[in-house]
Amino acid sequence: MKNLKYLRKINNLSQSTLAKILNVSQQQYAKYESDLSEPSKNTIINLANYFNVSTDEILDRKKIPKSNNLNLSKLEKKSILETIEILKKITEE
Repeated sequence: MKNLKYLRKINNLSQSTLAKILNVSQQQYAKYESDLSEPSKNTIINLANYFNVSTDEILDRKKIPKSNNLNLSKLEKKSILETIEILKKITEE
């Protein structure tokens, strides 16, 4: 998943940090980027929401315009993370 690696890097995130956000191990996340494993549907959706891109862009079905400013503010990222946590709690109930 070349787009996933690109998005992570332009947002100055480590694999470890993004893995924590997604609630997966760093090793599992690394497998996503190297196409050794495909993320679950929910993880793909969470990644798309986090980076404000389409799921097709996460799955490399569509190119990400390099000129597009995809950097999210800390407040936007925090809001997305909070939403993800709420959704996780709802789905666990």
